Amino acid sequence: MKKSFLLITLFLALCFSIECYGKSLSDVEELARQGDAAAQCAMGDIYFDGEQVSQNKQEAFKWFKKSAEQNYTEAK
Repeated sequence: MKKSFLLITLFLALCFSIECYGKSLSDVEELARQGDAAAQCAMGDIYFDGEQVSQNKQEAFKWFKKSAEQNYTEAK
């Protein structure tokens, strides 16, 4: 269980760092709201880890789900 959680956390961090490196939170959020699957995955990561926002797993799930619904493989 601990290994799975760690792997998921590392994977999600990688999703954020690769796709949205150098963008501000507001930039990533705007892209996510416009339907960008990578940005949606990144928003999920931000809320999951509580980076620059209060940690909110429900909000994280919402963003991961939106990304996965577009078949964004990193969100599945």
